[in-house]
Amino acid sequence: MLTHDGLVQDVKGRISKIQDMMKSEDFAALVIIGGGAPGGMGAIRYITNAHLWGGAGYAVLGQDDPDPYMLVWSSYQGVWTRNETTTRKERVESPADLMERVQELYFLVKIKTKSARPILSCLWKVIQQDWICKARSAIQDDD
Repeated sequence: MLTHDGLVQDVKGRISKIQDMMKSEDFAALVIIGGGAPGGMGAIRYITNAHLWGGAGYAVLGQDDPDPYMLVWSSYQGVWTRNETTTRKERVESPADLMERVQELYFLVKIKTKSARPILSCLWKVIQQDWICKARSAIQDDD
């Protein structure tokens, strides 16, 4: 049976593979958008082990930062997520304005990374397969 410590190690490996892909594609940040069940499983859970039981959630991962931020819509979801996540507990937030905080984190990561591709992008890669799905967000770069 997989222990929480084992899961933390497994997720670190997943994040490392994703960050290698981000560097090769020159993307500063990965922003994963999720929602409550049935959308609560999948990409957000893949890098945080967070299970969204309702409402919106966003995970923000920088190119060089091994701990993603997990932003959730309610303080109750925040408590639940802090108890089960593999990311640092202080990285789980339930801000008053989710999108504003996602944008703040993105620009913070962009400044640290100095990526050549600064437009906010969502990347998703199934590590075990040979395909990448890229989607660009409607949020415009400030440059």
